[in-house]
Amino acid sequence: MDYESATFLEKDEMVKVAKWEAELKDLSGLLHKDGSWIFGGSKVPKEVDTRVKWVMRKLAESHAKVAKYEQEASNAKKVVASLSASN
Repeated sequence: MDYESATFLEKDEMVKVAKWEAELKDLSGLLHKDGSWIFGGSKVPKEVDTRVKWVMRKLAESHAKVAKYEQEASNAKKVVASLSASN
């Protein structure tokens, strides 16, 4: 059951990762290749910069959760394997 829970949570978090990555890709479309704002001026608006930083934080949090769930699933598999080996 621990394995199933961990893998379910991992998959759920990977959906969030894909969402954050897609949003970053969309936001990057607002910039020229040199990093300047596509709608004029060289400075990216504060609102866009704030959003990018927020999405990056969310992405980092999701990656940390995925790593945690992967470890939990791995540990659960080891427990099941040790129980099977002892029978």
